[in-house]
Amino acid sequence: MTNQQTNQQSGENTDPKAMRTSPTGGLEGAAVLVTGGGTGIGRACAVRLAADGAAVTISGRTEASLNDAVAIITAA
Repeated sequence: MTNQQTNQQSGENTDPKAMRTSPTGGLEGAAVLVTGGGTGIGRACAVRLAADGAAVTISGRTEASLNDAVAIITAA
């Protein structure tokens, strides 16, 4: 039996869109360093952490991508 079949039998929703959650907060006062925060998964993590209230610091390879990420993160 596959994991998907097991999840379907247990009633667990396996649709990726349904698994997305909105920011819940709870990270106020936490400081987080995200390496690779200028692009991709690192930037997505930084955005989510900031939306949940964390003070986020990012590092990456190029200044341009970091500046773009800062604009996106501060809007979160």
